[in-house]
Amino acid sequence: MDKNHPEAVCNRCGGPNIVWHVENTLWNRVHKNYSILCPICFVQLAESIGVIPPSWLLIPKFNNISEKTVFSVGYTSTVVKMRTENDHDPIREHILTSTGVYQHKISHRVAKLSILRKTQWNTEFFDLCSNRMVLGAMRYGCMSDQKRTGNNRQNVESIIERAELFLSTGNLEHLCDIANLAMVEFTIGQHPKRHWAATDDAVHAKLIES
Repeated sequence: MDKNHPEAVCNRCGGPNIVWHVENTLWNRVHKNYSILCPICFVQLAESIGVIPPSWLLIPKFNNISEKTVFSVGYTSTVVKMRTENDHDPIREHILTSTGVYQHKISHRVAKLSILRKTQWNTEFFDLCSNRMVLGAMRYGCMSDQKRTGNNRQNVESIIERAELFLSTGNLEHLCDIANLAMVEFTIGQHPKRHWAATDDAVHAKLIES
């Protein structure tokens, strides 16, 4: 990266940075008040909040080049060559295998990752959720305030109650409330066994029989 590039220096350590990116959800959880982080500082911050995977993947991204090489950075060292962006199955297989989740076989082809990130997301839904979180902050205080004073709300019980309301009424607003309550519980929940354990496809939504 050119030294004059606006992201050439890490805000945390002051060292050189590279052009890289991570999913927005994880970035928002980790970055704190830093707008620019080098990969090492990002990983250190991630681990400080409990995001400690067995390994991190460094994936070179090339323009107009169909073959990509994926390097595993961590406890294992593996090189996987991909023919096209569609062929991301080796990445998934490697992640599942290295984390010990389960042996998974892809039975069908799917669209490019860049397309999936757009089609597997509903902006309207999350805008509605965000609006309700803003109103909630005005009524009950921000999540940071609740975390500091002790979050004593029954989020999980409220999720179950709203799921039953949705089943009986079909009111889509209850789904937004469920999503927000789940996020609050994820962020500042008080479950005695609170932890993160990726299970991937261990639980499925049942198909509706015709």
